[in-house]
Amino acid sequence: MSWGQLFKRLLEAKGVKRGRGKGNPHASESKTATVAVLAEELGVPQRTAERRLRMADDFEELPAAEKQRAAESSDPQANALTPEKI
Repeated sequence: MSWGQLFKRLLEAKGVKRGRGKGNPHASESKTATVAVLAEELGVPQRTAERRLRMADDFEELPAAEKQRAAESSDPQANALTPEKI
């Protein structure tokens, strides 16, 4: 699993919606958790987190054979962040 995929799961667990127009600005409860806040908590720049999220989105759209080939990649950056490192 990639860093971006794990970060997406963290966003979902924290209830953070991605993108512009993330909800009603007049809602009774205010949201403080954003991609930027969670990225900062992990010590990652917001732009890096957003880029990795886009990469995870692109990966999810790949055919199964391409996903398998990517999962078997020996590229250290592709496998740099494992669930144990979060």
